[in-house]
Amino acid sequence: MAVPWDFEVADRTGVVVPQGGTVLITGSNLSVKVNGGQHELDTRYDITHPPQFGQIQHLGSNGEWEPVRTFSQRSVDRGEIRYYSSFKELQQENVTDHFKFKVSIEGRVSKELLFPVTVEWLQLTLPKNIPLEISNINRKVLDSGHLQAAAGSVQVAERELFFKLLMPPKKGKLLLGDEVLKSGSMFSQKNVTDSMVSYKPQGRPWEHSQDSFSFSIVVKQVESKGHTFRINLEVDKTHITVTNTGLYVKEGEWTIITKSEFFVQTLDHRIFQYKVTKSPQHGELKLVSSSTSPGSESRATGFTDDDIVSERLIYAHDDSETRWDEFVILASATGLGQQGGVRSPDSEHVSTEIKVSISVELKNDEKPVRVVDKIFHVVRDSQRLLTLADLCYHDPDVDFDDGQLLYTRHGIPNGDLVKATDPTQKLYQFRQEDLREGRVLFKHNGPDSARFLLFVTDGVHYTSSLLEVSVSEAYIHIINNTGLLVHRGRDGFLTTANLSVTTNQDVRTDHEFEFHVVQPPKHGRLLVNNSAFHSFSQHDLKQGHVTYRYNGDGNSDIFNLTVTVKDTSLDVSVCVQVSSEDHQHYSPILHRESLTVEGKPVKLSRGKLQVAQESIDYVHNGSEEFDSLTILANSSELGKQSLPQTLFVTVESVNDEAPVVTANKVLQVWVNSVTEVTRGDLCAEDGDSSPQDLVYWVTPPSNGHLALRSIPGRSIQNFTQAQIDEGQLVFVHSGATSGGFSFQVTDGLNSAPRQIFSVTARALIISLEVNRGLSIFPGSTKPLSSHDLRAVTNDDKAGNRTITFTVVRSPRLGRLLKMYPDSHTEDVSVFTQCLVSEGLILYQHLDLDTAWASEDSFTFTASSPPAELGPEDFRITISRETNESGRQNRLRANTGASVKEGDKVLIDQSKLDASNLLLQLPRPQRSSHEIWYQVTALPHHGTIMVGERNITTEKPYFSQQIVNAFGVTYLHDDSESLADNFTFAVWPNPKNQSTSKPEADFLEEVFTITITPVNDHPPALKTKGLRLTVLQGGRLVVGPEILKVEDIDSPPSEIQYVVIRPPNNGFLAMAHAPDDSAHHFTQADVNNAQVWFIQDGSPSSGVFYFSVTDGEHRPLYKLFHLDVTPISITLVNLTDLLLPQGQTTVPITNTHLSAVTNGGSPQITYRIAQPLQSGHLLIENQVVSSFRQEDLDSGRLSYHMTNLTASEDQLRFSLFTTECNLTEQTLGIRVQPLLWVGSNLKVTNRVAHRLRREDLDATELANRSKSDPTFEVIQPPIHGRLVRRAVDSPVAEEVTQFTQTDINQGQLVLEPQANLTGTHTLNDSFTFLLSADDVQPATGHLAFTIVPPDTLPLQIFTPHVPLVVTGETPVASVFSQKKLRASIIKQTENPGNLTQRKWQGTDFWGQLSGKEPNIDAKVSPTRVTWPYAATKVGVTLSGEAMQPEVSRHPLMVIIPLAAVFLLLLVTVVALCVWMLGRKEDRPNPLIQPKTNLKSPSPRFRAERSGAIPTVTVTPLIRSSGSPAPSMFQPQSYEQPAPLGAGHIEKCAPWEAWVNLDPDMAKLCRQTNPALKHNQYWV
Repeated sequence: MAVPWDFEVADRTGVVVPQGGTVLITGSNLSVKVNGGQHELDTRYDITHPPQFGQIQHLGSNGEWEPVRTFSQRSVDRGEIRYYSSFKELQQENVTDHFKFKVSIEGRVSKELLFPVTVEWLQLTLPKNIPLEISNINRKVLDSGHLQAAAGSVQVAERELFFKLLMPPKKGKLLLGDEVLKSGSMFSQKNVTDSMVSYKPQGRPWEHSQDSFSFSIVVKQVESKGHTFRINLEVDKTHITVTNTGLYVKEGEWTIITKSEFFVQTLDHRIFQYKVTKSPQHGELKLVSSSTSPGSESRATGFTDDDIVSERLIYAHDDSETRWDEFVILASATGLGQQGGVRSPDSEHVSTEIKVSISVELKNDEKPVRVVDKIFHVVRDSQRLLTLADLCYHDPDVDFDDGQLLYTRHGIPNGDLVKATDPTQKLYQFRQEDLREGRVLFKHNGPDSARFLLFVTDGVHYTSSLLEVSVSEAYIHIINNTGLLVHRGRDGFLTTANLSVTTNQDVRTDHEFEFHVVQPPKHGRLLVNNSAFHSFSQHDLKQGHVTYRYNGDGNSDIFNLTVTVKDTSLDVSVCVQVSSEDHQHYSPILHRESLTVEGKPVKLSRGKLQVAQESIDYVHNGSEEFDSLTILANSSELGKQSLPQTLFVTVESVNDEAPVVTANKVLQVWVNSVTEVTRGDLCAEDGDSSPQDLVYWVTPPSNGHLALRSIPGRSIQNFTQAQIDEGQLVFVHSGATSGGFSFQVTDGLNSAPRQIFSVTARALIISLEVNRGLSIFPGSTKPLSSHDLRAVTNDDKAGNRTITFTVVRSPRLGRLLKMYPDSHTEDVSVFTQCLVSEGLILYQHLDLDTAWASEDSFTFTASSPPAELGPEDFRITISRETNESGRQNRLRANTGASVKEGDKVLIDQSKLDASNLLLQLPRPQRSSHEIWYQVTALPHHGTIMVGERNITTEKPYFSQQIVNAFGVTYLHDDSESLADNFTFAVWPNPKNQSTSKPEADFLEEVFTITITPVNDHPPALKTKGLRLTVLQGGRLVVGPEILKVEDIDSPPSEIQYVVIRPPNNGFLAMAHAPDDSAHHFTQADVNNAQVWFIQDGSPSSGVFYFSVTDGEHRPLYKLFHLDVTPISITLVNLTDLLLPQGQTTVPITNTHLSAVTNGGSPQITYRIAQPLQSGHLLIENQVVSSFRQEDLDSGRLSYHMTNLTASEDQLRFSLFTTECNLTEQTLGIRVQPLLWVGSNLKVTNRVAHRLRREDLDATELANRSKSDPTFEVIQPPIHGRLVRRAVDSPVAEEVTQFTQTDINQGQLVLEPQANLTGTHTLNDSFTFLLSADDVQPATGHLAFTIVPPDTLPLQIFTPHVPLVVTGETPVASVFSQKKLRASIIKQTENPGNLTQRKWQGTDFWGQLSGKEPNIDAKVSPTRVTWPYAATKVGVTLSGEAMQPEVSRHPLMVIIPLAAVFLLLLVTVVALCVWMLGRKEDRPNPLIQPKTNLKSPSPRFRAERSGAIPTVTVTPLIRSSGSPAPSMFQPQSYEQPAPLGAGHIEKCAPWEAWVNLDPDMAKLCRQTNPALKHNQYWV
């Protein structure tokens, strides 16, 4: 009977894993059993609850493990599923882990199951933590006896058990080897066990102390809590502690030697005495009386601790060009200090010798000096290189490279300097290295003799000189012809010391000086490089290649030569003097001194080298080297010297040295291997023997034999060092793993001691680390990689060991190929691991009729002699489900197509074939189906046609049969497109059914079409205004924003530019060759910033003419303009310098003076053109006549005034760089007065204004100078005058000088007198010179504004004294009048709060100005309120300040006030009677105020207040002829009427009553208007 199939989980054993580790889940741990026996059903595990302390991971196709939530039984069987313990914390309990899952097979799902995981938790402990004891040593090892960690029950190797340093020690350093461990550093227990960890104290402790460091234990990313390790430090009180940090001093300066730089001390506080045993060579040690006065010093040969502590010891440098110095000190203890204890007999004598090093910072304090000063000779109308033999400068500063000296030349009357590589480019500047490298060429054009000016600078200092140019016809001159002295029986060398010539022609090398033998010597031969030649060059003479070999009799010989340079020749005779050995004698050396060379040429003069009897002895030092010396003759009397000459010394070797073995290392080999013995393993050297002459004699090795590489089977007993160096010696191992041989090296005469060469061997093991197999798409080719197949050996040191795979069974469905560098392939059966890693071994699938998925394999062995492995199988999965990078389709063919722009292409079976989709169907169904396509996305730039029918959205179908029989055509629409595509769906469709795309089981792919463009459009210029601006002498990139041509048919690389006429002020160059002129480039070069324009330094602008084409169309011709911006200096800041009065020094910064340049030399130098008249400039308290911009930027420059009688100065200066200058500039320097000057001062025209301290105040200057500052008027006001007027006197005198006391006492008055016709205000000022005792004078001025008189002022008083005047009380008491007068006088003497206001747009009725007052009713009595008291006397109508009272007699107060009140009373009564008699109402005409009315004084203007109505005044109508006296009328002064007083448009409120016409008074209101609640009139 049939039983339904079912399954169950057969194995679910769980796994065990250490914390932080991994374990594979295999089929023995987890598998499923089906009741039908063996099955091939797809079994999947879905994780429902992941593990808590880890991850389930799957090995991906890229070789990396990744977390998963589902996996298959097949992955488990392949070993691709593992558990990873990712929990990084410590567990206190033994906690287990698990994950839950469900099994699904063919749609059936099991219940939720649990898979247990046992984690072996780490228990990190510290069995040993014993403190480290340190005393009298500088370093101590921390080994496992002091520190040892453990991981509990989990076995962890010592190299995997780490200590992490949390906090390093504070009093020392923790070292791993020689590496200092810092926070976060790691070291292992293995390092501790191997004694690689140590502690080094930092300095000597002064008392017993303790240090510590904290750490944690780390195993597999699990970290413990922090622990502390302690170090006990014990001290030695007799140990000397030396502080010696070295000294630092600037060249030519001095420095104090302080306790922090040099000192000696012990823990028992001994006192030391210091003795100078070796003095400094480039300076002196001195003792001074004070650290601030180094002038009173004495040379120090010894000193004490107190001299160092008191900072009396200094080192003074001697200003030589030396970088360092040193001196040696012997420090000896002379006794105990105040804190010392009892002296120990064992430590009676405590001393030490100390070397103190001094670092000297060199200064650039030397100007360049000309060392070659000669006339430059050149052929007429020709050219010649200018070299160091013609012009040379030297900078004495040792840290400066002479090659960097910059030359700037000025006009040359008879020629020009140009570049040697391109004579069309003029040189205005060049460096000395250009002279050395032959880059400077002189071209003659003009007179035969001339001189031109050269400026030379090292960047700081400048010098100048003249170079004289002499022109003549071509010549050859003899420099020297001393003849030759030859000893009989020996060869004589003919060098330039005996014979040399020069010429004025353009000679680039010494090979161009040719010497031809016209008459050979009679008693000898001339040899060149030991061969007979009839000619030689001056180069041969310099190198010592020319030899005279004497072979005859007599004591002399002669030979004739002809020297040829180009077309010029010269005959020369050389004499040879022969001397016998018997007549040899040695001349005594009169002077023998050591020469100190600083990398510069040193002359040998009489004081350094002098010989007698005209010979010099050369004594060889025994070295094995060729020797030479250079000499020159110097005449101090004539002040001239000769050219340097070189003497060459040939040393004949003598075999007097024994060989020395320099390398003898243990040779490590593999068992039964052949290993090369290299120079690093075994090497011997001999100073007088070659490697071929060094022979090794050996005994037979105990574990193999020595052989040559060419014959490894033949044993040898001797070999040479040359054979080792050439890699010919090998060691063939056999037998024991340890052994060797003894050897001795000899050079034929001398031998080295016998030594033993050791050889150790170990077995080589090869293993297969990766064998994952390969997945490939049918019909494709795929390379193998090290992720698919990798074999390794245990040879850790040989990273290039060759592992060879040999195929013993080839694949059935494909073949293995090897790819060569030219991309061609060949079948392969033997290949290496290196080829696999480089992807050069490929598998190619060939059986295209295979099923949708199949498998292939090949069998191989692996070997790396002497190790072997195998055989092993490599499996290959062939499936159309394989996703390969770069593969976009799964069809048998979907290659795409190519078509020309506007053309058509046929898509046939070779380009599009989906017949392999039938392989998905069972074999019986394949014949009943056919392949159909549906175009789901039409092409964008063309049309698809089947025969004459277009493929459209409505009719998108075609079959594979149509493609095979007729093909499908793609027609391009002739657009400027480079690619097109269409998307299609394809599926197997039953033949007996209509064509319709199924809902599923179809593929959708893209067919790509590449369009080959046709060049049918000419290039077009896109940039307008072909022009660029470049800095003079600079270079600029010609980019696409400057020059751009586009062609829609051609890429930028095909747009070619041709320079028809090059620029006339520079040249075009490519970025990779900036010195070569470019005549061809592309638009791509322009786009990539590869085209440069190099300006030649001339100031003129230029153009170049070019053509551009794409190669198909006619060229486009254009003219490109090249504008040149000259190099210049621009002053961006030139602001007067203000020196505060009373000071003598003020810094000058870039806010006062700043300049910029657009040139390449950023350093701007200022030079004083005319000495300052009243001071000088300082930098660090040194007077300077020039300074730089950085001095201004840093604030180091200051102005110091020395003439305290001057109030100003002028700095006249010029600016320059190495490229340009700016002259005749002036910076003003003014003394700023120490003075307070009021601002916004306004004075009323023709009204005297008394100047107060708030206007001018020099009180601070008076306090500083303890004098009364004086103001001397040097420019009076234009519209007025200054007068002095005493307080008690109306007499005024015009002044030109006044003091601060005059201002304080109010005696200085400003009287403005201006014509304000046509204007409202007028600005004016007066200038003065402010001076005081012991300070320089300063110029200042007071500005003020003259305003017209204010016609309607209102005075606000500060109340002090009440004044009550009412209609009911017409006469005030005498007491009140006296009190009021006293208050007025008091306020006049002591100014109070006084402010002025105008009637702000309102009339007396409180209405806005411009509106008519309401005069319908009767006139209301007017109430004027005067507050409690009057303030100080205010300003009159015309604005004049009120003068103080002349007399203070009481009658002067009582009589005027009594008269005022009496008249006021009469007026009020008369007015009331008159108004009551008016009964008749009249129309309301407009009130027209009378003109030329004089307003009462504003100082008595009442403040309108409703707080306390105290005074009610009813004014009476007065006649227009005589104004009634009023208490508001001020005391009159005899003053002229103010200018500009015209028609008054508005009168004061009380004038509306006092001056009112009788006829108009009847029209005014006689009753108060109606008021609102709580309102009343005052």
